[in-house]
Amino acid sequence: MFGAFTCLAQLQDDSDDDKSSIEDPRSQSHDSPKYSGSLNAGLIDLDPFEPDSLCNECQRIFKNRSIYKAGHPERPATIHLRATNVSSCRMCAVLLSKWPDALSKSEGIDVEYDLDVRKGYFKGVKDLVLRPKGVSVFRPETARFALQRAGNKDTGGSSYPYSPYYSTSLKSTTYLKHSAHQINQWLKRCNEDHENCRAVRKESTFIPSRLIEITTSQAGNLGGRLRLASDLRQSVQYATLSHCWGSNMPYKLTQTRLALCLQKIPPQEISKVFRDAMEVAASVGLQYIWIDSLCIIQDSVDDWIAESTQMSNIYSYGYLNIAADGFSDGSSGLFTSRNVKVLSPIKVACHENVRMHVSGGDIRPLRAGEYFLLDVHCWRDAIEDAPLGRRGWVVQERALSPRTLHFGKGQIFWECLDIQASEVFPRGFVEGTFMNHLKGFPTSRIHRYDESSIRIFELLKQEDDEQHAEPRKLVASRTPFLTLEERDCHWTQLLGVEPDLLSQIRLKDLDDVKRKLREWNNMRSSKNLKPSPVQYMSVAHVNWCRIIEAYTACALSFRKDKLVAIAGMAQMIHREMQCEYLAGLWRKDLEHQLLWKVSNRAAAVAASTVIAPSWSWASVDGTVEYDHWIGRLNVGYNLSKNAPADLEAVGVEVEWLARTVEVDIQRLDQRNLFGQVLGGTLILTGQLGVMRITDSSITETPTDAKGLIPTKLNPEIHWDDNEIYSRFSTKQDARSVVWKYSHYTAEPLATHEHDVFYMPLRVMDFDACNLDYEEPMMQGLLLLPQAGRKGRYRRAGVFTVSAQWDNGKNELIAFRARTEIRDERFFVEKVGHGEYVIVIN
Repeated sequence: MFGAFTCLAQLQDDSDDDKSSIEDPRSQSHDSPKYSGSLNAGLIDLDPFEPDSLCNECQRIFKNRSIYKAGHPERPATIHLRATNVSSCRMCAVLLSKWPDALSKSEGIDVEYDLDVRKGYFKGVKDLVLRPKGVSVFRPETARFALQRAGNKDTGGSSYPYSPYYSTSLKSTTYLKHSAHQINQWLKRCNEDHENCRAVRKESTFIPSRLIEITTSQAGNLGGRLRLASDLRQSVQYATLSHCWGSNMPYKLTQTRLALCLQKIPPQEISKVFRDAMEVAASVGLQYIWIDSLCIIQDSVDDWIAESTQMSNIYSYGYLNIAADGFSDGSSGLFTSRNVKVLSPIKVACHENVRMHVSGGDIRPLRAGEYFLLDVHCWRDAIEDAPLGRRGWVVQERALSPRTLHFGKGQIFWECLDIQASEVFPRGFVEGTFMNHLKGFPTSRIHRYDESSIRIFELLKQEDDEQHAEPRKLVASRTPFLTLEERDCHWTQLLGVEPDLLSQIRLKDLDDVKRKLREWNNMRSSKNLKPSPVQYMSVAHVNWCRIIEAYTACALSFRKDKLVAIAGMAQMIHREMQCEYLAGLWRKDLEHQLLWKVSNRAAAVAASTVIAPSWSWASVDGTVEYDHWIGRLNVGYNLSKNAPADLEAVGVEVEWLARTVEVDIQRLDQRNLFGQVLGGTLILTGQLGVMRITDSSITETPTDAKGLIPTKLNPEIHWDDNEIYSRFSTKQDARSVVWKYSHYTAEPLATHEHDVFYMPLRVMDFDACNLDYEEPMMQGLLLLPQAGRKGRYRRAGVFTVSAQWDNGKNELIAFRARTEIRDERFFVEKVGHGEYVIVIN
């Protein structure tokens, strides 16, 4: 699931860190050593392989013993861990650091384990998965270690063909006296060697309204004072700070303190994390830093509104973002002591082929040899699931900043467009590490066009302009058609691939280009806003969906900030989308985006605190997901050399059963397109149906309603909040039991409490969530009528029906059959047999 984590391959090489001098990170010395190559060039840990000391229980994992069928309820593969073994067993130390509550149990804990063989991109990768007995494999408590064979050559038993490079010189603290060298090395390489980072480096005169100038007293103590942008030269480099406020902020900027802070910020009164952040900024040669609570007047609504609209610029133009990930407030600062023993890879030796359970039911051998156990959850645990990582505002701060220095509880991490690394893995993590690469979300950050690509775009644009000099008018279906300039000037959207990929294709002339585009079935009109086929969803759309998944998994102190805290990213990606922003969604390909679903439901939002229309994900409190295949089927990805062979030829044709007629957003401030909204209306035209949801134990058609078809159906349903779920709850959340109406007339005053309306949006000829499902799949919206408002609804959830399921083909036929709505209260207009115009608020 991308919304939580993505597997990344980002292994980098460099020369000996310890021999490189520390330089100003902004310098561009031409005689500086260059770091190139890759791990595949044979870079390995040069120390002799010596297996770590393991207790008898942990050794049992790597020895043959009686094997029982995986999943057998009485005899799972289990070991027993005790806290007393922490000092003598590396694996016990690592596992119990992940499960600290187990340390309080004198009797120890039972731990189940199996071997997980990955599929998809990392097909064949073997992970050792361990979890406290009784915990689901999908819970955060699960520990996962990639099995990396030691040595240069793979003999067929390892997940990866090369050993990892990792640091063996970690100190007992993360204080700057131990970490400054590594921090400056990361900055040096980022400035000199990272192609993507250099591509997005911005020359700008932007300066935040206020910055903190870092000063040094005669005694050598750091301090600071507030400086106004008008007092600074045209361009300055500055750091930004991301942190958790906690329950108490000891000192913050107010209207009465502004004059004092322009003279001096009292160093002993500010939070410790602020002092540490100034120390880090100074250590890399920066004189200025931006900290929200000291640079925004906290008791001025006008100043907060003005500065919040500048977040996109403040973070994207910052030189370095400093993130206090591991700390729930500012009292602890950035630095910490640590147990180095639990950070480095575990080294184990299998002296014989070991038969292991494989998740899914099989038993497979782990071949004899020496292995590194690499914690592929190390980034997730330290960054994504850390106190700061669960804060909604930080998603934007992290995504917009060109580079972030993460201070975790156990170690320091680095993140930029080219690499994510840690003190343990300073040159990048091994392939398969679970992480969310938020900085790569706006593809417009990287522009690498060669002359042939630019010429192709110019020719296509010229021809398009000549053919469509006059704006098109609205057609009968009321689908708006716009000129190219009004709709989209970003040609990667039209072509469906990145420009640098086009340069790899040998094309003689424009006709050859057009022929190739027709082969890709991608020569759709650039003039209309009808939804694209799934495989041609733009990179920007895909990345926006990923951002929403990560963002909605976090928490906000105030619901009113939900759209504001993501406004900076919306502003940036708007440069690519070139269409209207609609309370967290985009007008282009809107129908795809309407099918978000809630994976972690919360309580219903009170009417007095509604901050978005019900068709927007921003209207619910809960973690939102989009179908993950959207990202896998982009043409640009399929053409890349890293695409899995079984995905290269995948294409999903879409039949649209409903279309957007009109969308309107009522904004709090009409000048702020990305800020708070008061509401919004979505007008759809399409097939409208009604179904009765019953308990799964009911096998006979309910007799208290007219028009029910006597066929039990089992769609998969995801409700938007707990109140709606409770109203329609059955014995199982998904694959609910429903009975569909052939015609519908409600009771005189209201619908039945278990009746729900639905509007199918799309039918795809392929279920790309599962490559084994090569049958059509329907998805649509679940709707509840608003009492006393003709044809108006609020969204209640989404449903899915797949022909791949048992009796799925008949169910798909049933849901495609049109329903006659005989009560005019439930539609605005009837436009055909079973087709209606409705409004969703």
